[in-house]
Amino acid sequence: MKLRALVGDPESIERFLRHRNLRTEPLGLAESCPPPYFRSITRLKPTRQTELFE
Repeated sequence: MKLRALVGDPESIERFLRHRNLRTEPLGLAESCPPPYFRSITRLKPTRQTELFE
């Protein structure tokens, strides 16, 4: 891959994208989702911890 040019003008960028049949409008924001849930091992009773890690 070679760098051909740096383009900063929005009109030029849009013209280039249209020429390549690429999307010129930005996509909408995706729906947010909750963070992943990880069960904390430190909350387990000591006997249960040994069962998990043996």
